[in-house]
Amino acid sequence: MDDLECLIKVLGRKGAIEILKMLAAKKEMNFNKLADKLDDHDVTVSRALKALVKHNLVHRQELNNNLKTVLYSLTDSGRRVKNILEQLIEPGEQPMKPEVQRKSQNKH
Repeated sequence: MDDLECLIKVLGRKGAIEILKMLAAKKEMNFNKLADKLDDHDVTVSRALKALVKHNLVHRQELNNNLKTVLYSLTDSGRRVKNILEQLIEPGEQPMKPEVQRKSQNKH
């Protein structure tokens, strides 16, 4: 699997893009705040964070060598990816649903 395929797979994880957006807005957050904002299962948030950290999109920092005090923040790569994603969709614009895309393609 090449780098682009890996990136697409990571961003396709439930909650991954939302985590990037939240960290861009708040600079850094702990796990509990991320999980509360996402309103999802801890396992889902944990898996998304692990994948984002593994692919250098999110930085994980333990404070005072304490596993219970961990902060997450965007890396430079994570910030770039988040900015590129924002450029793909204009503010307020919704991505086309697959059935709408097919209908518009058949008209041409």
